[in-house]
Amino acid sequence: MPTALEENWGKPPGNLNSDGENLLVYGKQYGNVFIGVQPTFGYEGDPMRLLFSKSASPHHGFAAYFSFVETIFKADAVLHFGTHGSLEFMPGKQVGMSGVCYPDSLIGTIPNVCYYAANNPSEATIAKRRSYANTISYLTPPAENAGLYKGLKQ
Repeated sequence: MPTALEENWGKPPGNLNSDGENLLVYGKQYGNVFIGVQPTFGYEGDPMRLLFSKSASPHHGFAAYFSFVETIFKADAVLHFGTHGSLEFMPGKQVGMSGVCYPDSLIGTIPNVCYYAANNPSEATIAKRRSYANTISYLTPPAENAGLYKGLKQ
């Protein structure tokens, strides 16, 4: 896979999640818990390119993030919070992931748990199907009519 990354992004470390010499993993460790910020797609303005292009790949920093979590930090599990994660949208087959599909190779053997709003079952399904996620759903807060300001109401 490094060859595919280099074809798309040049030699490592690249210019995303990098200081020019080293790959950077953004986050903070609290004892045996690491709270990290998953890197961006790298294709700002055209993020779906990763999902639909057969030749696209995550950038070096994105791959390094998951390598860090699995092989250096040695995480027992990954908990993804927030909708629109990046892992499940990486290039690869739509179903039946294999080692040549980025969601599979990036998550490795780490159990993946995603926290999703109950009103977004379609993305939760993508996370299950493409990154082996176990999803935990929560109800969205109830909405209430906020009304209008005095002058606007008239």
